[in-house]
Amino acid sequence: MNASNSYGGETAQKHKSLHATQRLFLVLWVALAAVAVVDFLLGAPLYLVTLLGAVPCFFVWKAAAKKTKAFVGDHVTRNALERNFELLEYAHDGHIGTDILNRAQASPAGRGRRDWDRAEGSDYIRGKHRGFEFLFSNIKLQSVKVTSEVGSASTATTVFVGQWLALKLNREISFPFRVIERGGPLSINPFTLHNAPKDQNWQEVFTPDAAFNKQFEVRAIDPHLALRLLTPGFMKNVLTLGRAANGAASGAKVFIFQDDCVFFTVKTKRSFFAAKSPSALPSRIEDDINYIKYVIDMLLSNRELFCS
Repeated sequence: MNASNSYGGETAQKHKSLHATQRLFLVLWVALAAVAVVDFLLGAPLYLVTLLGAVPCFFVWKAAAKKTKAFVGDHVTRNALERNFELLEYAHDGHIGTDILNRAQASPAGRGRRDWDRAEGSDYIRGKHRGFEFLFSNIKLQSVKVTSEVGSASTATTVFVGQWLALKLNREISFPFRVIERGGPLSINPFTLHNAPKDQNWQEVFTPDAAFNKQFEVRAIDPHLALRLLTPGFMKNVLTLGRAANGAASGAKVFIFQDDCVFFTVKTKRSFFAAKSPSALPSRIEDDINYIKYVIDMLLSNRELFCS
């Protein structure tokens, strides 16, 4: 379904108005802050006045951005999601809980050191596609380092910006395994095997597909189970995933097969359902929804995973 169906008339005008207000105060904040810095460097006495003018512009800009995000989520994104999925729950300012993120991280493949301390995100979705329940949201993970002895000061480093999807299976996977994309500038992903202890239970698995082995690393406790579930058709679809949905989500991908779920992460370094301009929003939302559907459809096509 085309996202532009819900984007027109009063909705488009309201979004453009909110976006214009947001940009106005951003420009004012940047301009006044720059003038204040120049005045300070030149020793001009009025730099404090200019700085005082920049501070409220910053807070108005932040408030306007929050209001714009809420409007887009509630009036555009939600409508598009309802046309494409059986939408059970949506929150523009929510995200998949840390309990679920920790569930994947706390599997045998994720014991030990964790690369993140703080999670935030947006556009939490709980819905059904073709009768199967899934969770989705944008996720941002940060590593926090305390920089003072009393713990009053700290620095945060962003280690992941991308998307997280959890699809519920109708079966249990007796031994977990992971499929991890190799190499590339976006390949560092906190949900990978480098966090796991190098114990003998986990083995690297090589599939009959040389192209797949070159692009993805497979780690499993039971190699025979992993090879049975990684069917030739499924591996072919995974290899073409980066070209799906008009390239809506390029970045390092990780599949985590565990218990009764498949977890999928992609490190895109951007948020889904967001665009730089109102005119680009409908096509961006459409591409992002198509990508989510493509990933779920690709998983559902694997009959070894979704057997009755």
